[in-house]
Amino acid sequence: MASLIRDENGYMVPTVEFMRAYFMRDEVAPEAQSCPAELALHKKLNDDPFAPVVPTDLFEINDKDVVHNYQAVLRFRDFLSNYNSLEDAYMAITRGVKIHFPPLFVEQMTQIILRNILDGTTDPMQIRAAELLFRDQVVTLDDGRIMVADQETVKLQISLEKIQGGDVAGNETVIDIMASETADEYWQRSDQFNTSVDIAFTQPALDGLARVMEKWVKHFLSLNVRVTPMLKIEDDKWAWHLGLDAQATSILNDLYHDIDVSELG
Repeated sequence: MASLIRDENGYMVPTVEFMRAYFMRDEVAPEAQSCPAELALHKKLNDDPFAPVVPTDLFEINDKDVVHNYQAVLRFRDFLSNYNSLEDAYMAITRGVKIHFPPLFVEQMTQIILRNILDGTTDPMQIRAAELLFRDQVVTLDDGRIMVADQETVKLQISLEKIQGGDVAGNETVIDIMASETADEYWQRSDQFNTSVDIAFTQPALDGLARVMEKWVKHFLSLNVRVTPMLKIEDDKWAWHLGLDAQATSILNDLYHDIDVSELG
């Protein structure tokens, strides 16, 4: 987060260095065979990441895959330019402002915001639980446990095992389980997204997720809330609910109307 600065609200403000990092990524970085137009645009944006880009800057580039990648980054850049901070931009998205760039950029925003929120947090379970907010997870139900593992890591590991001739039955693999006694090992591999955790009722990772959600609400809305995991809902006056995404809200709607909900794997 060295290329971002915090404003008076503790929100992350994109800087020239932050945006320049996007134009240095492999997807848009010039190669030996890059045409003059591509080299010129890259230099222009490296010198000033917020420089205006006209259609001819893109149309004259020979590699249309590079053009597509530039368009995605530029749309993200232009969207951020409308807001004072990443948090303001994120809130705009949650309130229905349409975006014209890949969801990957939203996930990256979420990760950066969470790193800001959790700065100084010493509980690795909270840091691992926070991954659920910006990384797709594979959920496995096993003898009362609810194991979650990073979807991309699982797919990659299965692919590697198949290449190596391993027996990958049912597209399953083994991911190291992060438990209380091994939690400190997470710090050396936090950016690898290669641990699984149990988020079943009473488990430390579920408590970690609850604490992250409390901090998330506090950061965005300046509200002190208490998130308490529950084994089941027994509120006779259950008046409203809100899921973390559209699918979660749909599940809660079904539960509210006493509709059976199938297990999700």
